[in-house]
Amino acid sequence: MSMNNIIQDIRMRDETDYIMPVWLPFLPVLFSFLVFITVVTAGTHSIVGMGSVFLLYLVGAIIGLYVMYKWIERRNKHFKRTVLLYQDLASYFESKGLNQEADSIKRLIREMNVEFPDRSPVLWIVLSLITGGLLALYVLHFLNKDFYRHDQREFYIWEDIDKAMEKLGQPLSLRRTFFKIPDRNTVIYIVLTLITAGLFGFYWVYVTTVDPNEHFKQHRLLEDELLDKLNKLES
Repeated sequence: MSMNNIIQDIRMRDETDYIMPVWLPFLPVLFSFLVFITVVTAGTHSIVGMGSVFLLYLVGAIIGLYVMYKWIERRNKHFKRTVLLYQDLASYFESKGLNQEADSIKRLIREMNVEFPDRSPVLWIVLSLITGGLLALYVLHFLNKDFYRHDQREFYIWEDIDKAMEKLGQPLSLRRTFFKIPDRNTVIYIVLTLITAGLFGFYWVYVTTVDPNEHFKQHRLLEDELLDKLNKLES
């Protein structure tokens, strides 16, 4: 039963591990630029001009809110999915008599459950709107930090998985060394954003999008190899 659960946990990644297009978070900036061009060229005195400005601003704002929603949603879904996967792997290793590795994975899972509770996308969107976008900086902060700490926890979990698979005669060849999420300093990022008149903020948005993307891609490689080796064990 645990093998079927593992397969299901891995298949869920198509729904949970959303690879966001890098250009998507920058669309609101494009629409803001179009608003500026419309104001300069057409003005806002005519009904057509006012309508165009309002429509462009509205579309840009909606896309910006959608991006924030997807950032937070994919964080929640990925964290939940991986916990389910590690729980089922721990049960599988227990069934094979590998209690030491299973217990270590379970301990790390308990720590992850405490450290990474769900964050409501709707709540943080509302709070960001109420504060005029100031709390959007905190959203960038916790997304960066949560994924960094999640990546660190997983490093040790995959060490236990490696040890267990080696004992079962199917060692994993891939190691979690080709990409690690950096520990980004929020204070430095805020200061750099301020002194560059917001330009550094574009980079902050970029890494908030790309870091999880790369993390998810790495997961696919690791999980595909793991599933292949588990299937060989069961065949």
